[in-house]
Amino acid sequence: MVICTEGIIKAVNAEKQLWGGESLREAIRGAPRSGVHEARNEILFRLEKFTGNVEPDRDQAIVVTEVKDRVIKLAKS
Repeated sequence: MVICTEGIIKAVNAEKQLWGGESLREAIRGAPRSGVHEARNEILFRLEKFTGNVEPDRDQAIVVTEVKDRVIKLAKS
């Protein structure tokens, strides 16, 4: 699961092109499946490669986590 702030999605490069949600999805699909740290690093690498030296207008934060159990256990009421 990947959670990120708007600053990741709305990052721009020197030509003012938007990185956007599709670029994030491509980065996620292209990330290694070896672990969450590697996936996060790949996403941030691609973002930095796209933006170059452009300072972000907004805070940029991303959380990548692995969900191991697909069974959802509901509490009894």
